[in-house]
Amino acid sequence: MRKNGLAAITLRDDDELIEVKLTDDKKDIILVTKDGMCIRFKETDVRSTGRTSMGVRGMNIDDGDEVVAMQLNSQGDCLLIVSANGMGKRTSMGEFTCQNRGGKGVKCYKITEKTGDVIGARAVNEDNEVMLITTEGIIIRIACADISILGRITSGVKLINLTEGVTVASVAKVRDKEEKDTNAQQAAVEITDSAETEESDQPTDQETQDENRGKRNNHEEWYRYLAAGVLVLLTLCVAGCGGVSHKSPEKVTEELIQSYTDGKEKKVKECYNQVDNTEADLQTEITATLKYFAAHNPKKYLFRIVRSFLKMTSTVMYT
Repeated sequence: MRKNGLAAITLRDDDELIEVKLTDDKKDIILVTKDGMCIRFKETDVRSTGRTSMGVRGMNIDDGDEVVAMQLNSQGDCLLIVSANGMGKRTSMGEFTCQNRGGKGVKCYKITEKTGDVIGARAVNEDNEVMLITTEGIIIRIACADISILGRITSGVKLINLTEGVTVASVAKVRDKEEKDTNAQQAAVEITDSAETEESDQPTDQETQDENRGKRNNHEEWYRYLAAGVLVLLTLCVAGCGGVSHKSPEKVTEELIQSYTDGKEKKVKECYNQVDNTEADLQTEITATLKYFAAHNPKKYLFRIVRSFLKMTSTVMYT
């Protein structure tokens, strides 16, 4: 962020910036000087230049004269011109014809000892209001409808009573309340639309809950299938090992081992799918299995894990 801002124009030592307007290549520019001269030209006559350039000449002014106002023809139907001694008038925009940029312009205000120099100009409509402020800080608000519409080379009427030594310092157009309300409403609508767009891009709480519920249902369905497969596997093991009907994994394993130790080799062979194998091969595998169970202490370790898994799957299946 640049705290000092950017240079918008290069000024000479005796020059100063008085007005800035936003345009669209379709408007006319009106310049007014303190000696009561005025020029109107199309903004397309002003070529685009760099940000730090001095720009081009808009009006050719005499020595001692200076530009005091710049307005656009789209800002109002009349040009209000105010003098230092509190005099002013409205002149129709139609009386200011377009000419080439850089000329001397035409007379727009008749300056006398009574009026003083022109201090400002504003493009206004019939329903606008203006405010004048004096060098003593006195402010007056005037309806534009109360100001006479006169020709270009006239002095106008008195707008404010001034004491000796006091002059009008500046003139400003009061913004319409309706215009403010319209701008505020437009800004509010833009903010609302932007907020709705951001909200629409983000999932709602209900959508998030539905998505989580769907994932949970998928997991539960997977657990159901897995639990069903484990139960079927245990059932097959039990049915093929001497008719053991115990439901716990510990009992199933104990009965398998007990079947072999009790001489029910055939049932054990069926469980291990080695009916056709030799006795030595079967003995080797059974011995290895017994050593595995003994080494891992199935009652305290292995079956504890199996029991926890079965509890989890049975809870999922019946909830």
